[in-house]
Formats: sequence, structure tokens, C-alpha cells
Amino acid sequence: MSEFKDVLIRNVIFQYPKLDSGYLWNNAEVKSEKVSVSTPGAAWEISFIVSHEEGQNLWKQAISHFNECKKINSKLGQFGTIHSMKKNEDTTVFFTAKKKCITTKGIPAQAVKVIDAAKQPLADLSIWSGSTGNIKFSMLPTFNPKKEQWGIKLLLSAVQVIEAKYADQSDDFDAVNTGVDEVDPFGIPMDEKSDKQPAPTTPSFDLEIEGQEQAAKYDAVNPDMDDEIPF
Repeated sequence: MSEFKDVLIRNVIFQYPKLDSGYLWNNAEVKSEKVSVSTPGAAWEISFIVSHEEGQNLWKQAISHFNECKKINSKLGQFGTIHSMKKNEDTTVFFTAKKKCITTKGIPAQAVKVIDAAKQPLADLSIWSGSTGNIKFSMLPTFNPKKEQWGIKLLLSAVQVIEAKYADQSDDFDAVNTGVDEVDPFGIPMDEKSDKQPAPTTPSFDLEIEGQEQAAKYDAVNPDMDDEIPF
């Protein structure tokens, strides 16, 4: 049995895609920065949103795979979470999958496969949040030393972009007299928030998962029934 379990999820909403190059988290700037794929620690990364029901299904798959791996690897501890998982207020669930640009052996990794709806290589990889499509990744049992917690990590394999969203190309338009005080070259009153995409925040293993404590208590009483879902 392999420690890697391939999973394909369709019709997701992508968030904070970083597929056009390697990216590295900058603690000083508190943001991800675009770097060369040869930079140590650089990774391709994308987050995605699924429905409440799809989140539950993914959680069940993670528990099942972790416990199967545990049967052949006694070093694995108790399942605790899907690393980087987060519940949204609207009941949808947020996950992140990533792939290191350099393998643990120091060899350049093959870039993440990114295709369009026609299954052709996507011409422009600089997609924005709100793009939709399908995603393929592998589940791997790992330990998070910061949280001292075992769980499942999502290793990014491939992305199919069905509907791509890109940066605003408003420079292609002519100026229009709107009859209001102009504060920019296009005659559109400036909304300080409108032209700023939310700063990408790389989800870390520190994300709290509602219900984790309850799941841990349940596992302590029922060690063979690791199926408590924090939804």
C-alpha cells in the first residue's frame, strides 16, 4: 500500500493561486513572494473552496487513508486534522494544496500540470481568486511540529481551470465623462478597496479546526472509531 492517495475534486472555487512560479512566505512582509523555482523552500500552491458536504467527504477520506497507513506504519500517531483546512462562515470549507519546487533530494521537481477546459496547457498561469475548475492532489500522513498534531497533507498534482479570472485590464478602455469629480484617468471615483485584491495569506498549519478537541476526546474513548467530523 502507498502512503499517497490520489484525489480528484471537481467544480471548486480557487483561492490565492500561485501557479505561475515558485512562491515563498516572507515573515517580515507577512505575505507570499514570487521567487525563482530554484529558491530553497519555494513551492507552487493553490487554495480551493468546496461545499459543506464535499468537505465532509474529504474529511472522511483523509481519516480512512490515515488509518490504513497506520496499519503498516506504527510510527503514525492519532489522526487530528487535514493540515491547512478551515471552515468558512457560510459553511463552505477551505483547503490548500501545494508542491515544493525542489524535492527532498535536492532535485528540481516537475512543475504542476495546469490545463484549460479543452485539456490543453493553460496559456496564462497568472489566474486570480474566483477562477473555477478541478483539482487533483495526493493525501499524505504528516506530522505538524508546530501544532504537535498528526494529520493529512494535500500535495498538489494538477489543476484544470474551467473558468479563469485575471487581473483587471481597464487600461484598454477609453476615459468617459461621468459628471462626477474625477480622481483617476478613467473618470471613475476611486474606491480604495475596489482595486486591491485581498493580500494572499498562505494558510498555515496553525489554522484552528472547530471540533478538533471534541474529536480528540472521542478518539480517546473510541480508539478504533476515528470518524468524528468537525462540521
